Amino acid sequence: MVKIVKKEEVNLHDRVKEMLLELGKMENYIAEKEYPFPDTGERLDVVWRKVAASVPTYVFEVQIGGNLCQALAKLKHALDLWNSNIFIISEKKDLLKIHQLLGGAFHEISERVKTMTVEKIKNVYDIQIEDNKLKREVGFR
Repeated sequence: MVKIVKKEEVNLHDRVKEMLLELGKMENYIAEKEYPFPDTGERLDVVWRKVAASVPTYVFEVQIGGNLCQALAKLKHALDLWNSNIFIISEKKDLLKIHQLLGGAFHEISERVKTMTVEKIKNVYDIQIEDNKLKREVGFR
């Protein structure tokens, strides 16, 4: 069965991934999109690494209209494989379903995964951009 994805969902998904990339770079991480698992070939939406030869320190799955179980499975695998800090970013309407899955099939990662809304990421991004702009203006950067 093929899931039809709306154009707005794809654009929002890509915009959130770009914000996460920029945030990682502002925090002096090596930030990458579509990072592959070495064993399965599946890809993570965004990762932040400390150095080029390291494993991902932070792993992000952006779930906008996609398969929540698959996203949580990838995060669990990242935790098991690399002990990464794991995040799922979704729209507010999906938070209940995510928390239900974390209370059931994905209970092993419920204490480690951080759930964030798209709005929260946008807020963090906007604040960080403004912070960097002000620091450049006063000569701190």
